[in-house]
Amino acid sequence: MALLRVDPGLVLWLWITFGIILVILRFTVWGRITGALDKRSERIASDLEAARLAGEKAGTVEAEYAQKLREGREAAARIIEEARAEAARLREGMLAQSQAEAREIKERAANEIALAREDAERALRGQVISLSFSIADSILHRETGAADNRALAEEFADRLMRPAGGPARN
Repeated sequence: MALLRVDPGLVLWLWITFGIILVILRFTVWGRITGALDKRSERIASDLEAARLAGEKAGTVEAEYAQKLREGREAAARIIEEARAEAARLREGMLAQSQAEAREIKERAANEIALAREDAERALRGQVISLSFSIADSILHRETGAADNRALAEEFADRLMRPAGGPARN
């Protein structure tokens, strides 16, 4: 247990040696060590200040980004709404145009039908007049009796019943 024993002479020489080393260090490297520690402390303080400024700048940039993002979303929503409104206007315009075209086609068709009807009526009148003259001519050129009148009436009825230019019925 020699290690646990305290020797007063050894303790005295230990303190004297420590003091001498401390004095030597004080005059030789103490200034450089404290200077290096002061520089390190200043560098840490400046780094902390730079980090604080960077954090503030990042906060400002983040706020600007968030504002621009909101503005971009609003602009996109506005553009979409304008596109929807334009599509609705185009749809209404196309619908109105197609309805106008349909009315125009309907009116043209009605006019064509009316013209065709008039042409058909004219053709029918011409046929009736032609048949009437043909019947009158037949009646005037024949001397008829009751049997001839009946045959003539049947022939007239057959002509009325068959289409124009069609074969005679027997």
